[in-house]
Amino acid sequence: MRTEELIERARKYGLTHIVEGTEYWHAGLFLLLAGMRAYAPDDTDHRERARETLQVLLHLAERYGFAQGPALRYLFGRSDCGERTFLLCKVALSDVPAEDLTATLTTAGFDIEEVFRD
Repeated sequence: MRTEELIERARKYGLTHIVEGTEYWHAGLFLLLAGMRAYAPDDTDHRERARETLQVLLHLAERYGFAQGPALRYLFGRSDCGERTFLLCKVALSDVPAEDLTATLTTAGFDIEEVFRD
């Protein structure tokens, strides 16, 4: 599934919201995108980086009590874009403080200012 399609489906499950015309992403959307990209059969160029990002985000989620990492990896491995996958992504990072998520994404190589720039 293409990234645009994933984001469109993520909207259905509350992984984005719009405030005054600006769309904001729930932290779980980063997890969803990394997970789907990590197992995408047609995207070998980005697979290793996506797997590293997925590992870092799941480890962070587990530090804050998320226990469904193996189930989520299984769903990603099957390219499952069903309701359970979206909901697990949303729940996985819900208890992670924003500063820890930001630090983790920065450590994983994301330019946070670029990601959130208008």
